[in-house]
Amino acid sequence: MLVGAILAPSERTVTSLLRVTRLARERYFVNFHRVLSRAVWSSRAASRLLLGHLIETIAPSGPVVLDIDDTIERRRSSRIVAKDIYRDLVRSSHGHFVKVSGLRWISLTLLAPVPWAGRIWALSFLTALAPLRAVWPGAWSPAQEVY
Repeated sequence: MLVGAILAPSERTVTSLLRVTRLARERYFVNFHRVLSRAVWSSRAASRLLLGHLIETIAPSGPVVLDIDDTIERRRSSRIVAKDIYRDLVRSSHGHFVKVSGLRWISLTLLAPVPWAGRIWALSFLTALAPLRAVWPGAWSPAQEVY
């Protein structure tokens, strides 16, 4: 199923994942779909398992180095609830303030040397939407930062 999630060309629905992995022609295709589409998934539990597998396979003896990164996905639709205006950290400076509209995502990654690549890769195992206080009360707001 993980291979199907990586290779699925468009929406990552259960049907697309099974079709890409050539399980759509299986006799019991309906059972795969029924179990996977009705299951209750926990992203935190899945990310904890994924991190454990990443550490076991890629960095079993080395130090575990984690990285947190935020990315703004630029979106313009009026139907997106969590969309807001953020400070663009790349194009802004101390004297110049650049705003961008979109969704802010926070990614937690494992920094590990990948043997066949010859360099350190950032392997993402958890990504979450980081909305503003105006959308969800109690959430972080860029107004709290001092620029």
